[in-house]
Amino acid sequence: MKKQRTGFLLLTVLLPSCLAVYAATMLPQDWIFAEYKQAFRGLQHPPATTFIASYNSFGALDKLRVMYKDDFAQGCNYRVAQIREYSGNRADVVSFYAAQNIQIRGESLSPGVLFIPMNEAGAVDPYELSDEELAAKGPGAFDVLENIKHDQRFLGLRAPFLYYYVAIGGFSSTDYDIRFQF
Repeated sequence: MKKQRTGFLLLTVLLPSCLAVYAATMLPQDWIFAEYKQAFRGLQHPPATTFIASYNSFGALDKLRVMYKDDFAQGCNYRVAQIREYSGNRADVVSFYAAQNIQIRGESLSPGVLFIPMNEAGAVDPYELSDEELAAKGPGAFDVLENIKHDQRFLGLRAPFLYYYVAIGGFSSTDYDIRFQF
């Protein structure tokens, strides 16, 4: 009888407490992330491209901000992306996406495009980007390419096919969600 009472107490006290913490801290971030996903679904893609995989993430994605907490605002990054195969030239892909704007949370976003470099062996290689390309795309591009490199076999990316990563992203300054503290 005492065991049942303890279980009942845990269920009636602990479960509502956990739900309240989730609703107050994590649910708003999950809601924002869902808005980014919904907005990305409205994005048009060039007709000569093929969907390969979704590549979405949210959390403390900016390593500089995490490392230097005293110097940068803390919060949550949202990134919704796809990896796509293409044929044709890069300029056509870039101009196709540049013509589109996505409205989310009162902000107009233009999708970013990152072409996935492969070395002669057919492996994704972030070091194949020129210094100018890295400077233009920012340090996050290298991190994205490193992640894709580690997932290459799972994603089925192989030479001589050409691939790119298209994404929208944003930031929310929140210090409440424990998922973004580390």
